[in-house]
Amino acid sequence: MFEEYTIERGEHGILVRGSMPVSEFVSLTNAWGEQGWTLMAPGIAQACGANFAITNEEHLGPWLEQVQETVAKRADGDNELEWVLGTDTGISSLTIFSVLSREHGAKARARIRSHPGPPYDPDDFGRCHRLLERFPLWRKRLGEVAKQYPEWSGLVSHWSDLCKLWVEESPSKTCPKLYERMRALQNEKGEYQP
Repeated sequence: MFEEYTIERGEHGILVRGSMPVSEFVSLTNAWGEQGWTLMAPGIAQACGANFAITNEEHLGPWLEQVQETVAKRADGDNELEWVLGTDTGISSLTIFSVLSREHGAKARARIRSHPGPPYDPDDFGRCHRLLERFPLWRKRLGEVAKQYPEWSGLVSHWSDLCKLWVEESPSKTCPKLYERMRALQNEKGEYQP
């Protein structure tokens, strides 16, 4: 049984709240695509408490700015709160935040809809990388994440190498070496070793 859902149309795109049948979602996205709304914006959806946000290239930047301004006002100078409520989050970065944030970890845990997990692809890794750049002292504490979630051990042990690959490949928007190395490390078993 599906919950009731709502569709909100705004200046920069469409928000869908609640769940709907896949066939109905496909039908709606096809109709929106004909109107030029072709881009999914998961960060905006998450920050707005919606299931989906649909926009286009022209409106993505302005919508991100609008949402971030709203988030910044709500956070009132609290850098951690601003991040956790913002648009650059995903399961893996929220997992890091939930372990390392002393004040707002519970908010991150509440936003993780499924099991906390490691980054599975370069986009996930990029969100984690940007989080640790925003809170650089947390980089030294990344072992705490591996201790709580052993599936992170291989990645955490080689985090510096992964960061180098990210910096090297991310400007091209494709990161095949990073992805290959991440997949290999996710299959490694063992304890985290700094």
